[in-house]
Amino acid sequence: MGGRPAIGQFISTFLVIAHAEQDDIFFTSEPATGYSVDNLAPPIPQQMTANHGANEILTEWVFEPVEDFSHHNITTLFSGNSTSTDTFMIQTISANHEEVYINSQDYNGNISNNSLSSYTKKVNSGANLISFNVLPVENSITNVMKSIEGIATGVIGQGVAANYIEGNGWMGSLSTIQPNSGYWIIVTEDDILLLKGEPTERNNGYLLEAGANLISYPFRYATAIEDAIPTDAQASITGIIGEGVAANNINGNWMGSLSHLEGSKGYWFITSNDVEFTFNGCDNQECAELSREGQYPSNGSKPYNELEGYNYNQSTQQAFYFIDSIEGIQIGDWILAYNGNELVGTRQWTGDYTDIPTMGDDGSNFTQGYMTRGNTPQFKILTDGGLNLKVLQGDIPFWSPNELFVVGSLREAAELPTEFEFGTAYPNPFNPVTNINYALPNDSEISISVFDLQGREVVTLVNGNRQAGYHSVKWNADSFSSGMYLVKMVTSNFSQTQKVLLLK
Repeated sequence: MGGRPAIGQFISTFLVIAHAEQDDIFFTSEPATGYSVDNLAPPIPQQMTANHGANEILTEWVFEPVEDFSHHNITTLFSGNSTSTDTFMIQTISANHEEVYINSQDYNGNISNNSLSSYTKKVNSGANLISFNVLPVENSITNVMKSIEGIATGVIGQGVAANYIEGNGWMGSLSTIQPNSGYWIIVTEDDILLLKGEPTERNNGYLLEAGANLISYPFRYATAIEDAIPTDAQASITGIIGEGVAANNINGNWMGSLSHLEGSKGYWFITSNDVEFTFNGCDNQECAELSREGQYPSNGSKPYNELEGYNYNQSTQQAFYFIDSIEGIQIGDWILAYNGNELVGTRQWTGDYTDIPTMGDDGSNFTQGYMTRGNTPQFKILTDGGLNLKVLQGDIPFWSPNELFVVGSLREAAELPTEFEFGTAYPNPFNPVTNINYALPNDSEISISVFDLQGREVVTLVNGNRQAGYHSVKWNADSFSSGMYLVKMVTSNFSQTQKVLLLK
């Protein structure tokens, strides 16, 4: 704290033990005494400092003593508890996310204003999509990330990033942490992010541009999407992506695993046009209980159970496939997403438009072999309590990051084809969309391209590795002139061409 307190002062201390496995935090303190001043409200605890170790967080503050001082009050906002430091106290709270502030009270019941807030946020090994509803005045990335320096290797914002380089500190275009923004925090192991500061402004306006916007939600407690976003702004927001969860605005109804927005989490808002709004929300402790009832919990746990034995890593590059229906599926069955042999997502079926996460290769060691732009995920269904695994097929869009795809229906795939097939385009003639089916007896590098009658390639429909099985691709020729075209499929040991006629 920059030296010992002067004579006549005393230091009140509480100890927070934050253990990543048990998620317990313990407060301890010694009773405090002072000398007589008057009967006014006692001073505010000052010079609050915090030190972060491997298994504990030690927070200290300096207090100007007064004779009628009684005790310090410690308020833990997310656990909803208040304790005092006049006796030895043990308070169990969540270590995943907590906000604590302190005030002083005298024997006459006078209470000081609140101190700065102490903010803790559990980060898991890999990628964490978070935001900050508490920030210090000095909001440089160096200051905000100080407690996990060295554990945190990178921070990614919208269009900006910073890497931590040993001996040089944080390097890159991201220099300050902003309250309206969301961030991917990349860490090498589970840890606790700790900082102290003031709650950020809750009534700031958000100006989103058409496309993807990485933002925060400013209020403490989880609020249903339809309540958090003003009604007139919801029409411009087509989808929201959180860490491993998503919501799609389908005909004015929010569908998917993400039902609530919450402070300390980051979100990609996908908008159809520029839109400006101010969030609705709640910071009162009465909202804490309602928050815990939400589908998107405030304790940092995932809203859906993970499937034992089918683990995958969170990526900063993710997309979601909202599936309308699956032939023969039952509530509680699991859908698995693969890129080749790599599992890239799982979700338990909850009904129509269940969203399946698909993680992409973001260049880290955690996500090697995951989805890349232009790949198509393969979906499988795990039924009968995990006894049967079946391959699904259907019209599945190509993968790209930060996208929400709607898939009409999937069905169990037939047995794998025994030879290459290049199905006849249908309809043919067509205007302006035609469908082309093809089959691969094994995983193959394949290209399907369209040429004009002069032999010039006009569009590539498929280019890359595809899994063995039955596939379909569409050609939307809305921007092309009427006429005859050649569609050619090529693999390492197969080539076939067919004619299609576009009539407008």
